[in-house]
Amino acid sequence: MPVYLAYATDDNAAPGRALGAELARLGKTHQLEIYSSGGHNFVFSATHASDPDIFRFLAAHLLR
Repeated sequence: MPVYLAYATDDNAAPGRALGAELARLGKTHQLEIYSSGGHNFVFSATHASDPDIFRFLAAHLLR
């Protein structure tokens, strides 16, 4: 299962970095993005800079 990890620099991105490193070590499909702002709940905002990246990831990894 491909995993998309999204974090903001004004939140704690250390868990994402650790998980991303482990997924890479295991050869698992994943993408880690750390965005410049947004805080802990940025994925729940109406729009965010992550939106195009998330939809691109989904389009690349979901079956049609």
